[in-house]
Amino acid sequence: MLQLTIKGKPVHIKNEIIKVGDTLSFSAVNKTMDNMNLEQFTNKFKIISSVPSIDTKTCALQTIHFNKEANKLKDLVIISISKDLPFAQNRFCEKLKMNNNFHIWSDYRNNENNFSNTTNLLIDEIQLLARAISIIDKNNKVIYLQIVKEVTLEPNYDEVLKFIKTLT
Repeated sequence: MLQLTIKGKPVHIKNEIIKVGDTLSFSAVNKTMDNMNLEQFTNKFKIISSVPSIDTKTCALQTIHFNKEANKLKDLVIISISKDLPFAQNRFCEKLKMNNNFHIWSDYRNNENNFSNTTNLLIDEIQLLARAISIIDKNNKVIYLQIVKEVTLEPNYDEVLKFIKTLT
C-alpha cells in the first residue's frame, strides 16, 4: 500500500490506484461547468496535474508552473484537476494568464466515472485528491506516474520534463 503523509501525518488512499499501463477515462467539469473528458484531446499527449486544492500555496505553485510550461510544450495538453468547485477555479484562473494548452478541471461531482474514482487518488481523511502527475499517451494510456508521498511538497518537475522530452 502506498503511504502518503500530510505534514508528516499518515493519510490513506485506496490500494488499487492507477498505474503505468492502465488506460484512463474519466469525466470532469471545466471552470465554466462544461463537461470534459480525455477523448476531447484525441491524438495528443496529456499531462494531468492533480492537486488537493487550488487555494493552497503549493497547489497554486504547481498549477502556475505547468501553465508556464504549456507555452513550451506545443503538442501536449496540460490539465490541472482538483476537487475545488469550478467557481473557485475560475477565480484563480482570472488572476493567471492561461495558456491555450492548459486546462483546469474540477472533480467535485461524485460519480462513478470521476477522476478520483477512476484513479483512486482520493485521500480518505480530507476527501481531496493526492498530489500526482500523470502523463497520458495519445490513446489515453498512462505512460508516466509520479505520486508525491508528502502531499504538502511540490512534485519533481525536472523528472516530469525529462520524461516529456523522450516523447518528441
